[in-house]
Amino acid sequence: SHELRSPLNAVLGFSQLMLRATNLPQEHHENAGIIYRSGDY
Repeated sequence: SHELRSPLNAVLGFSQLMLRATNLPQEHHENAGIIYRSGDY
């Protein structure tokens, strides 16, 4: 339903931005990858 997809799309989009950032600590980059992979289907 759109009640779940819309917020999930926002979280996935933000995690993609985090993955593109070059100035993040390694731990944050890894966590963003986990978030993205978990929500991607």
